[in-house]
Amino acid sequence: MTACSRPVVQGLVGLTFLEFLRAQLVGEWYPGTGGRKTLWSVAPGIGLELGL
Repeated sequence: MTACSRPVVQGLVGLTFLEFLRAQLVGEWYPGTGGRKTLWSVAPGIGLELGL
């Protein structure tokens, strides 16, 4: 089994600039279960806010 087949806890912090530019930081934590190691990751991101 891989990390994709177990629970994950996610956290997101994002800021919006000029009403349409977004910067964010995403953290993920995969708790250790059944002898599998605890895994974690942090990833930055950028994006556009589109009001539809």
